[in-house]
Amino acid sequence: MFKKTIIFAGLIVLSIEMFAQAPFEGLIKMKEENKTFSETSDIDIYLKNGNARMDINLKTKEYSSILNMYFPKNGEIKMTADVASKKMVYDIPYSSFANAEFSSAFSSEITGQKATYAGYECEEVVVRTQNSLISCWVSKATGIGPSSFPSIILGKGAFSALQKNNIQGIPLKITIKDFAGNVISDQEIVSIQIQSVPDHNFIVPSEYTTAK
Repeated sequence: MFKKTIIFAGLIVLSIEMFAQAPFEGLIKMKEENKTFSETSDIDIYLKNGNARMDINLKTKEYSSILNMYFPKNGEIKMTADVASKKMVYDIPYSSFANAEFSSAFSSEITGQKATYAGYECEEVVVRTQNSLISCWVSKATGIGPSSFPSIILGKGAFSALQKNNIQGIPLKITIKDFAGNVISDQEIVSIQIQSVPDHNFIVPSEYTTAK
């Protein structure tokens, strides 16, 4: 039930890896709304030396949950969650990110529209796939670099479409619509904070038990 949120959060990390410019240590805060599943999420992404951790606060009308995802520079992707009063850790297959979402993206277009997100000026780029239109508000001014992110988070789609069209920068806001104009999901990076991040932030706590 968390698959879509995991994918969207992972794609934000992917977008920064593919289009960023310089090393980064700190915290990125974002929010996401998935209309299809009536889910909202507040997501904190910690980055340091090619490692990433995402803390996902997921809410629906029926429940809320806190998930923590670990993307080590070298090693397996892990997710922790409290399930039925038990602290569990799950292995997440690389395939969840390797070809997730928008694999059929085939074109992108700069619209000339400008807006400010997270304090950075952005330019709108619209990516067209077989199933959707993706509005990406792209900034070149964040100064975040690809060496900050785990190389395992790779994929195709909206972000590769931007790259293939030589569109530089990272998307700070992404809105996905179907061809009828209905919003499928909406994501936004709300702040980028340069700060020291302790190494233990990227280690799964020992009290979590591996799910079988």
